[in-house]
Amino acid sequence: MIVPIPEVHRLNSPVSQPGSLKVVFLKDLFELGTARHFINDFYRWLEYDKPTVRKRHSRSLSGLPGLSEASDLNDADVWILPMTWNYYLEHGKVGMVHNAVNEGLRKGKKVIAFSTGDFTANVPFKGLTIFEASVYKSRNTGAQTMPVFIEDYLEKYAGGELLLRKKQPKPLVGFCGQAGGNFMSHIFRSARLASRRFAWKAGMTTWEPAAVEHTGLRSRILKNLASSPLVQTNFVLRKKYKGTEAGNEEKVKAQFVHNIIDSDYTVCVRGTGNFSARFYETLCLGRIPIFVDTDCRLPFDNVIDWKKYCVWVESSEIERIGQKVAEFHDKMSSEHFIYVQRSCRELWASRLQRDAWLNVFLLASPNATQ
Repeated sequence: MIVPIPEVHRLNSPVSQPGSLKVVFLKDLFELGTARHFINDFYRWLEYDKPTVRKRHSRSLSGLPGLSEASDLNDADVWILPMTWNYYLEHGKVGMVHNAVNEGLRKGKKVIAFSTGDFTANVPFKGLTIFEASVYKSRNTGAQTMPVFIEDYLEKYAGGELLLRKKQPKPLVGFCGQAGGNFMSHIFRSARLASRRFAWKAGMTTWEPAAVEHTGLRSRILKNLASSPLVQTNFVLRKKYKGTEAGNEEKVKAQFVHNIIDSDYTVCVRGTGNFSARFYETLCLGRIPIFVDTDCRLPFDNVIDWKKYCVWVESSEIERIGQKVAEFHDKMSSEHFIYVQRSCRELWASRLQRDAWLNVFLLASPNATQ
């Protein structure tokens, strides 16, 4: 039995009475056409896109505690855009959203949108509550952090069993992914990123590029760990994203997952977006992340003390990352090491997987700000 640590226990407490919050989708801002992939998953649950909902989901809004769908805009507490922010931005419809937000605020409604993919939404007006993965903590835009949703890797790769590791004198740090490449490849990537940032600042592109060249950042982190006498390493470095060719995806993914399972800790640092999907994958598998903070905002950071679940490394501490891991590891007893692994898994299952997060995201989020 997984015993949650206090933060998880509090999050599992009831948050609202059934049906106490009424939501409505702004169907006038829905255009199917060839843009089907922009429909947000929450909207799909209501079976407006039935072939997709049958394939990907089995629930409806009525199954979410505390929520019900209003039949009229005026009766709803919350208005939700049925398409992701990506659609409105990339199809020149931001003005349409702005008008809807102004109308909602005038009527005292909270207006919500989802943004998907690697990039930060950067909404050019106030009042819209946006849920996304790539949130910068210092920007204070009012954006809310949405986890990266993944399937249950324990079910798929470990028969549903949480495989717990015993504490060893020296921590074993894992990483499997894109971080390889020679000096010239890093120069090329850095020049390409600089070009993209110039184009974005000049208004030539819609999405903000990364602030840092992430493969170089990863390489620097891993080199510091590999050279540290305080840790052991279990690295699989790849030159390409996911390091795979067509037809070999499952084998490569299995290797990635088992690298996490077979390590005590896993390095989790941003990629193109200012978030780490690997962070959620590590928690899902009941392992302890080494989280390198690049001005990130994590989900439920007003409730959860994330430093209890992971080795927290500031960007300024990368040169000492081996020492940080060793200090975290040495402070734990063998029993507590097992306890933290269980707690990481429980946290993912209770609040960070898709169904669990959607059960509380409206109720847990503050009123629209920006």
